[in-house]
Amino acid sequence: MSGMIKLLGGVLVILACTLLGLQYAAKKQTAFRAVRELKEVILLLHRHISFCLEPLPELVHRLCREKEDAADSFLKRLQEELEGMEEVSFGCAWAQALTHFAEEKGVPAEALAPVQGLGEGLGSMDSETESARLAFCAEELERLLQEMKPALRQTEKTTKSLGVLSGILIVILFI
Repeated sequence: MSGMIKLLGGVLVILACTLLGLQYAAKKQTAFRAVRELKEVILLLHRHISFCLEPLPELVHRLCREKEDAADSFLKRLQEELEGMEEVSFGCAWAQALTHFAEEKGVPAEALAPVQGLGEGLGSMDSETESARLAFCAEELERLLQEMKPALRQTEKTTKSLGVLSGILIVILFI
């Protein structure tokens, strides 16, 4: 009976450590997806600002309606910030939405740098300048994604293996 309890405890420890490794890998994967989503939003705004002469709050509202998977997206957060603060500038709503989105999704600071100042200037310049700024920001995010991809794979493999191995180590030490 005692041996069975030790075996069950060992399995549970290994399982718990494995799940911790998987959880850490999932957080990194979520951050990568969030950066990719930011890039897609920037590209979407770039396309629409280049051809539409629509006020930004209305554009964001329309894009949220068109985008089916906007339940927890940056655009949805931005729309909520714009609706919640009627008399606040677009730049302030952009900064608030970006802060909440980054905290929720774990977006790395280097991905926030090109996007943070972008909201303040949107809607205040001519469409060509805004289009160029959006294109530059999308290029920076794409470059960052290309840098993150190999590191993400390596981190994912490492954390999964480390989770299993640390669980085995703990079991060996306590048995």
